[in-house]
Amino acid sequence: NYEGLAPSQKNRARFPTTQSKVFEACAVVNGMPSSPWFSFLIRLDKTEGLGLTRDGKQQLFGIFRIGKAGGPNGPGLYLKPAAGSTDQYFVAASKRANPEKTVTSPIGLPVGKPQLIVGHYNTQVTPHRLDIWLNPPMDTLGADQAPDATFSTADGVDFPAAFDAVILGGGVGSPGVLMDEIRVGETWAEVTPH
Repeated sequence: NYEGLAPSQKNRARFPTTQSKVFEACAVVNGMPSSPWFSFLIRLDKTEGLGLTRDGKQQLFGIFRIGKAGGPNGPGLYLKPAAGSTDQYFVAASKRANPEKTVTSPIGLPVGKPQLIVGHYNTQVTPHRLDIWLNPPMDTLGADQAPDATFSTADGVDFPAAFDAVILGGGVGSPGVLMDEIRVGETWAEVTPH
């Protein structure tokens, strides 16, 4: 549960705790909006094992994206450990899991506490972008308008011609992640019910 949101309906998902690749789980969603909003709750209980180093480069752990079943996929969200800290991690956004092509959140998130992440695949602006909110203010939940985003992808990201799927996972290395209350809608208010 997350204070200010409608109570959880249970059936949360736990990503496997493994040092190997976590393969994607894809669910087709009928009637996906052309400029979809989404939200979900996430809890990371430890950072050990979050991403692996391959060829001297830190890999990112993919958690969520909206795309086209069978590809191509839209920009996604990734988790990355905070340097020198085991009690904090960051969210990054990119059209691909490449640490050199991501935008990282300006604030870290604490380990062991539920976090509300809200996003908007904004195809109404040119170039397109993915806007992200981390734990938005309580008084904005369910509002007609969204507050300012916490961060956004760089300009010029690519989007599929049509969205029809929610894709979870697809990362390298996993410390075990809980995810719950995934919502997809056409407005801020639809994905932040209180």
